[in-house]
Amino acid sequence: IQMFLLTLCSFLFVAIVFLGEDAKADSLTIITTNKSSNSCPSSLLNTQVKDIRGNDVNLCDYYGKVVMVVNIASRGNKVNMRRQYEGLEALYQRYKDNDFVVLAFPSNDFQKYNPDSDTEIEEYARSQYKVTFPMFKRVAVTGAAQSPLFQKLTTEQVGLTRFNNEPVRSNFHKYLINRDGRLVEVFAPTVDPLNPAIRESIERELSVRSISEEREE
Repeated sequence: IQMFLLTLCSFLFVAIVFLGEDAKADSLTIITTNKSSNSCPSSLLNTQVKDIRGNDVNLCDYYGKVVMVVNIASRGNKVNMRRQYEGLEALYQRYKDNDFVVLAFPSNDFQKYNPDSDTEIEEYARSQYKVTFPMFKRVAVTGAAQSPLFQKLTTEQVGLTRFNNEPVRSNFHKYLINRDGRLVEVFAPTVDPLNPAIRESIERELSVRSISEEREE
């Protein structure tokens, strides 16, 4: 009987430990799952998208950074393509350690310059121009099928009057978003990524703390 009681106690102890670990894991899963959806509720970055490989991403993951959103192409004038891709990568490399990121969204809206699959688009950009910034699945940036993100970028939902209702005019239209998820500058497709005006705008926004950082003090 004594041996039976010892065995029973050992079994109960192991069961309690396992149940405790399961409960802890469940609570960690809940915390992780809910983190991004609540981190920037009033920001235009509060948008669900898919990365270039099909994984779900909430752009709130980039809240607190200075973000440049740009619609890209995989075909077109090769001189301009090189200037745009290499310029965007140079910006990313120069400022990424200071909380700057380029988010690239392929689009086939203009002269059908992005007819390829997402896999082909990524391979082209990574191999031809050595880009390392985040890329996302192809989206519509104009018209009735316009993606939710570009709807926000081109309408008064952004809350910045001088950019309200300005359509995306071509590939490589650039949108600069500050640390609080607000649109602060729009640069036409013809503007070189390394134009001093772009660098000055990025550096200005990087020097400003977000509202959430100020509240924490």
